[in-house]
Amino acid sequence: ARPAASARRALPTRLRVLSLGGGPTTRRSHAADELTTLLDRTGALSPQDADDLAVLLDGAGDRKTLGWLPTQIPGRETKARVLAWLLDDRALYLTTLPAVTDRITTATDVLRLLAVRSGGDPGLTSAVRITTVPRPLRRALLQALDGLDPQFVAEDLHRYPLRWKAAAERLHVFEYADRFPRAALAFAALRSTQLGDDALSTRLRATARATDGVEADGDTIRVPLWASQVETALAAADVPGALAPLSRRPGELVRRLDHLLRLSGPDGTEPVLAELRTAAPRVAPAVLLSALGAVRSRTQPPLPGRVFFPKGETARAYITPDERAPLNPGAAEEATRILTGEVLRRAGTLPTADVAVLDAELDGIIAPFAERTASRALVTLPRGSELPVPDGRTLRLFLHWMESAESGRTDLDLSIALFNERWEHIGTCDYTNLRFGNDAAVHSGDLTSAPPPHGASEFVDLDLDKLAALGARYAVAVVYSFNNIPFVQLDDAFAGLMARDEPGTTGAVFDARQVEQRYDLTSASRASVPLMLDIAGRTMRWLDVAQGVTGTHHAVHRHADDLAVLAEHLTALFASGARVSLGELALWHAAARARTVIVRHHDGSASTYQRQTQEDVTAFAARIGAPHTDDPADLRDASLAYLLRGDIPLPVGAEAYALHAGGLDAGTLRLLSASDLVASLAS
Repeated sequence: ARPAASARRALPTRLRVLSLGGGPTTRRSHAADELTTLLDRTGALSPQDADDLAVLLDGAGDRKTLGWLPTQIPGRETKARVLAWLLDDRALYLTTLPAVTDRITTATDVLRLLAVRSGGDPGLTSAVRITTVPRPLRRALLQALDGLDPQFVAEDLHRYPLRWKAAAERLHVFEYADRFPRAALAFAALRSTQLGDDALSTRLRATARATDGVEADGDTIRVPLWASQVETALAAADVPGALAPLSRRPGELVRRLDHLLRLSGPDGTEPVLAELRTAAPRVAPAVLLSALGAVRSRTQPPLPGRVFFPKGETARAYITPDERAPLNPGAAEEATRILTGEVLRRAGTLPTADVAVLDAELDGIIAPFAERTASRALVTLPRGSELPVPDGRTLRLFLHWMESAESGRTDLDLSIALFNERWEHIGTCDYTNLRFGNDAAVHSGDLTSAPPPHGASEFVDLDLDKLAALGARYAVAVVYSFNNIPFVQLDDAFAGLMARDEPGTTGAVFDARQVEQRYDLTSASRASVPLMLDIAGRTMRWLDVAQGVTGTHHAVHRHADDLAVLAEHLTALFASGARVSLGELALWHAAARARTVIVRHHDGSASTYQRQTQEDVTAFAARIGAPHTDDPADLRDASLAYLLRGDIPLPVGAEAYALHAGGLDAGTLRLLSASDLVASLAS
């Protein structure tokens, strides 16, 4: 039998009791609740959540009666998926078309909708051929565009010019210029349409004269672009000139906060901070948290470099030298106070509780970001999160894949790169070197094809004690496609991590009960870096990024230097506080919503903090975690819970997040995801 887990164990206990969830009416009600939760999300959904959305729309959505459909869907990509789903049945256009156009608030909403209808990505990460648009839908979309400010439409069109030019051919924009002249005006500006003496030119000139800021005195339509105004001002270090247009788009102002503070100099930051105070209540939660993490980290020693996660089909980390000038410490601290205060203000508008409990170990989990590219996984662990690994057990990494007719013969390789504390490459365990250091790392052997129906599997066993004795500090796991076939072409591909009681060849090669994490390999990349181990610290950091590779015959020793740079910079980024942790987010929720907060520590002890009568929420939040505590409270009274493991009884109706839900019953509790904690802060 598997021995009891140690106190430091953070990876999941696999047993959980499931129930059917009541009769058909109850199940449909629960499905509707889950659908509402996804529709309330402000950011892009993860692939798993996007799959769930499709199922829930079919099960709980109704195109004939739209009472379930929110007036506003804050997530742009989610909105595109929902609107495309509404339009799947042309027989119901009389009902669905008005609902669709009522929810279009930007031109990019239209482009996302057209992309999803055509089988593409609502994130617009790659171009797709736009399918034919039925005439009623064509008119409805042009009417929606015509109702928007032509300057804003022109701005959106210039973000994706080639795709919009292709979309214009499907929408027949100029065919409807008399009915929708403002839409035609924006497209004429995009296409630099030459104006002459024809009827279309006459209509465009007349519409331009009636539209503020649009010029048509020459041979083309000219629309001043907001982005050009901002960039021109920033390039000239004209902070007031940049603040004027940025104040109209608070999200962009907050995203450019660091740049604005740098340009302001040590004595000129107050106008920027004043605009920040105005903008902060109007931005999306993810933007707020991202800016908070970024600006507070600028008061710390500089990181080895800057790390970016650009929007794309795969999660890639780009690393550049950090050449930014330091921020004025006082300005950075004031910006941090403003942003933290806004988080607390928003949390304080949510339902309150007498008692909240939170696990201190949540500090190692990063609040979710860039979920669009998150791998489908057994445990939904946000990228960058760090958790303890079990004491005294062998870690076995596994890889399984099966070829398809499209992929042909495909050779995937499970590999481990080993580094010392200075990130110098000291060893490898892969198909070129099956054993490292007296069996401190052992590879099962190289398989070069995976024909159906059984496919192929590879394993690597790691003995952390032996690795530490050999001077290994970090182990980075990688899956390479040796012959450069993208993972997405395979019929099946997944990898993961097991914590085994038995060493070496003892016991089953694969035991599902011992699987701690499993993730799908479904991206268009050829190299995946799922995780790294801090051998001395006995922790695992979830990376879930793709490594850029070219050519074929991939092997760890060819990419070791790049892996070291990638892992070192990611480790520094996520350990620096530049990304808000889920523990911090839970603490802010608890402080703003509860009078009593209980903090559980990893050794099983607990500390209680009670908000005093005259204590404001900022002071209370700052005091939680301090050595001085108040009289103990009962964990079982907590109606707000933020847990690593769902291992305590909670009252019926309690709101709970748990990384590993364990015994928490979704039928009696309101179970939240990490994304829900972020989305609940929408203003």
